[in-house]
Amino acid sequence: MGTEFESALLSDEKLNLAQNVGDSEAETALRTASIGQRFGFNIVVDQTIPSDAAYAFSSSGFIFLSGAPSVPQSVPYGATTSFESIALRWVRDYDPLYMQDRSVVNTYAGFRSVPDVPVGWDQTTEKEIVSTQEHFVRGIKLTLDGKSDYPEAASELGRITGVSDAKAWTPSGMKAETDPANA
Repeated sequence: MGTEFESALLSDEKLNLAQNVGDSEAETALRTASIGQRFGFNIVVDQTIPSDAAYAFSSSGFIFLSGAPSVPQSVPYGATTSFESIALRWVRDYDPLYMQDRSVVNTYAGFRSVPDVPVGWDQTTEKEIVSTQEHFVRGIKLTLDGKSDYPEAASELGRITGVSDAKAWTPSGMKAETDPANA
């Protein structure tokens, strides 16, 4: 989450008072510089995203892959290992420019989002709808201003998921489909 989003959460007594969340959780949040865990999400602040935004992702929303480069035969000592699914290579040799031992640890790492081909049921035609393209549906962007981007009701994604600008959720409840003032 961004910094304004953090301020809004930190000012919410229901989320942050030790009497509401428990002493141990309040102490852990202070020690780790994270706001904590709520509803299955680890809540942390990121100053590189817009201050009024937050992003929520399922644990399957991204794939992480790492690989250890091979150890060259020319180094006197090298090894590969892995820990918690992160592969590493360690190479130790002598650096003649600085006249000292040198130790290097490295890895190849990559990330990728996981898109899905949504499948749904069209109530009007009573037929299954299979998306013609992939969509990232394992995460959501939240904003403090209450404005959200929903797919158009007639769009493929709106028909498949049932989530659309015609059925937008607001803090006061569902936006009425027939109320032109809320469109």
